[in-house]
Amino acid sequence: MHASYLFELNYGERMKEKAFIASILNRYDIKTLVGASLIVNNNPYGLEFYLHLNFQDEVTEFEEWLRTNYIHYFQGSRKYNYFLDDVLFSMGEKGYSVCTLLDSNDLEMHITPHPNHLFLFPDKETMEGIWKGGLKSYINRQKVFISHSSKDKHLIDEIFNEFQKNEIPTFYDKHEIFPADNIRDIINLNLQESKIGIVCVSSNFNMELSEWLKHEVQYFKDKGILIVPLNINLEKNEVKRIVGDIRYINLDKQGLAELVTITKKSLNKR
Repeated sequence: MHASYLFELNYGERMKEKAFIASILNRYDIKTLVGASLIVNNNPYGLEFYLHLNFQDEVTEFEEWLRTNYIHYFQGSRKYNYFLDDVLFSMGEKGYSVCTLLDSNDLEMHITPHPNHLFLFPDKETMEGIWKGGLKSYINRQKVFISHSSKDKHLIDEIFNEFQKNEIPTFYDKHEIFPADNIRDIINLNLQESKIGIVCVSSNFNMELSEWLKHEVQYFKDKGILIVPLNINLEKNEVKRIVGDIRYINLDKQGLAELVTITKKSLNKR
């Protein structure tokens, strides 16, 4: 009685899958395991790797061995309702590459980390060694921290956009704090990396009611970080009450341009 199995394996992690395949080929001789094939789809937008097995005799022992030693393959990798005729059809109509295996020695030729006759692309480890991916800053850039009321975010968006267009590295919580993040840890880390604090004062800015605003501004003062007050909508006397004798900038078209200039100049100095 014939019994067939199809397992979906990982193209990118094929060197790890190699050990699983070898253990099967070493355990069963060609009288029991009458067919073993590797099936590969090299479409880079949908890479696939399958192992097809065809047993001659009763396979109860194989399934017990699989459950005991490779339960994740039995439960997660086995494909159901795909049979030998599906494999043959895929070879002819879908462009799959197929090779048959006699014993585990064949794996040295067919499964390699580098491209070969069967796999047209390197494995994941090799690819990541060449194309590491993930844009990162190549230097430790000095950063600007925008301290603001959450009610003013529609205006902070404009400031942040101007900073980005002018290549000013800036911490803006909207783009760096996400669900499940520890807010305090992220804010403290970015405060430590900041060289300039933009304090956006407005009718919504109240350090007595906001623990974050109070914490941020106090940090700037304690660490001697340059503070640049930005007045959004307050009268002169109200701004002075908050920032004291520090020169401030009004948020208008001219003021925003001045803010960019001062910020870039200050970052370059420090």
